[in-house]
Amino acid sequence: MEGSEALKMYVLPFPSPGHTIPLINLAQILALKGHHITILTTPSNAQVLPNNLNVHTFDFPSDQVGLPSGLENAASAGDSVTAHKILKAALLLKPQIETLVQQNPPHAIYSHPQVLPSVVPFVVPAVLPHTITFDFNPSSAPGFDALAQLFLHTKHNNTHGIIVNSFEELEDGYTQCYQKLTGVKVWHVGMTSLMLNFTKKRACTSQKDQICFGTLCRHNKEQQLEIAHGVEASGHEFLWVFPKNMHVEVEEWLPHGFEERTKENNRGMVVRGWVHQELILKHVAIGGFLTQCGWNSVTEGISAGVPLITMPRFAEQFLNEKLVTEVHKIGVEVGECEWSISSYDAGSKVVGWELIKNAVERVMKDEGGSLRKRAKDMQEKAHKAIQKGGSSYNNLTALVQSLKQKNIHG
Repeated sequence: MEGSEALKMYVLPFPSPGHTIPLINLAQILALKGHHITILTTPSNAQVLPNNLNVHTFDFPSDQVGLPSGLENAASAGDSVTAHKILKAALLLKPQIETLVQQNPPHAIYSHPQVLPSVVPFVVPAVLPHTITFDFNPSSAPGFDALAQLFLHTKHNNTHGIIVNSFEELEDGYTQCYQKLTGVKVWHVGMTSLMLNFTKKRACTSQKDQICFGTLCRHNKEQQLEIAHGVEASGHEFLWVFPKNMHVEVEEWLPHGFEERTKENNRGMVVRGWVHQELILKHVAIGGFLTQCGWNSVTEGISAGVPLITMPRFAEQFLNEKLVTEVHKIGVEVGECEWSISSYDAGSKVVGWELIKNAVERVMKDEGGSLRKRAKDMQEKAHKAIQKGGSSYNNLTALVQSLKQKNIHG
C-alpha cells in the first residue's frame, strides 16, 4: 500500500443509487490502497455491491414503517410516500450502528450528510473521540452550489470536512470562496469512477467488480412522448435506455410505431434494462448525451468528453445544469423545465418536442466545433486530476495523511 500503517474505515451510504455509487467507488479506491474498508448497509442493498469489499449488514426495520420485506432502497420506491418510509426506516438503524461503532471503533467514518444525522455527527464523536467523521457529498459540486443546509450541517456536526465527487479545476474559484466563507475543508477526490479505474490499473487488478443499479425513469408518460417526438424529428441516430423497473410497458411510453420506424431507417435503438452508461459514453459514435443532470451522469459525461443536452427535473439538478451550460459551456439547455424538490413529485409541466429537437440539433451541429472542443478540454482536465501529481490524486493522498496524523496525535 501507499504509505505506512493501514487505516480502519466505515462507509455508510444513503440507500439510493446516486448517493451509493460514488461512495462505493471511493471505498474501493481506499481498499486498493491497502486500507481496511467496511460498508455498512442492509441485506437487499448489499446484494448489488461489488464482491471485493467487506460488508456489514443491519436488519432493516421494514415492518416498523409499513414497508414490504426487501424494499430497502429509494430506487425501488415508486412514490414519495414509499421513499419517506425508506428514509424513516434507515433512521431507525441508529441503535445497531451505535452498537457496532462502540464495539468495533474505526479510525474514520464516511457518510452522506442526509444519512443518519443523529448517529454520525453527534453519537460517534461523543463515544469515540478519536474517530473522524466525514460528509461525502455525491450529488453536486458543493463549491458552486453552496447549499445552505450542507453548510449548516457541516458547521454543527464538527466533521473533518466534506469529500466531493468532483475535481478542483471544475470548480475553480467557487470552492475557495466556499471554504473561506464557511471554514469547512473541501476534499476533491473525483471523478471517483475515473480514480477507481486508474487505481485498479496501477494495482493490476480485475476491473469486473462494479456496482450495478437500475433506476426509475422519473419523467411522466406525456414527457416521454415529447422526448420521443423531439429525438425522432431531429433526424439523428440515438440510443435510448429504459430501466426494467418502470412498472409499465415501454411501448406505453413511446409514440405508436416509434421503434418500428427508427429500426427501419437504422436510426435508433431502444434498450430495456441496465446498461453500462460510462462505457457507452466513451464510444466514438456518441455525439451528445441527453441527461437530467444528476451529478453521476454529469461527471460521466465530462469524463467521456461528451457535450450534454440538459433537461433537469428536481433539486440540485438545475444548479448542475448552470455549471455545465453557463459556466463551462459544455452543454445546451433544453429549457422551460419546472423545478421540484423531489424526483417523486416532479412538476407536471411538459416540455414540448420542438425544444428537445432544437437542443439536439444545436449539440449535434455544433457550429465552429467550440462546444465539443470545450468538452474535450474539460475531459483532459478530469483525467489529469486523478493521475499521480494531479489535484484529486494529491487531495486523496493528503486526506489519508491527515487521518493518520489525527489518529497519531489525537
